[in-house]
Amino acid sequence: MAPSLRLLPRLSRLLSGAPLPRHTLVRSAFYIRGNQNDQPNWLKVILALGTTAGLWAFLLQQHKEDILEYERRKGLE
Repeated sequence: MAPSLRLLPRLSRLLSGAPLPRHTLVRSAFYIRGNQNDQPNWLKVILALGTTAGLWAFLLQQHKEDILEYERRKGLE
C-alpha cells in the first residue's frame, strides 16, 4: 500500500475536526526475557563456531587455488 494511502484515515480525521485518541495501544514486537547468559545454548555456540571455522577453511583453500591458477596463467605469457 502506498504511504499516502496509509495516511488517508489520519488526514481525514484531522480535516474533519474529530478528536484524536490520546492513548493508542501498540503491540511491541520485542519483549523482555530473563537473562539467558546464565546457561548458554552450547549447541548453537558449537554450530556457530564450527560454521565459522568451516567457512574460513573453504576461503583459505579457495584463495590457495586462485593463487596457483594465477601463477599458472602468468607463466603462459
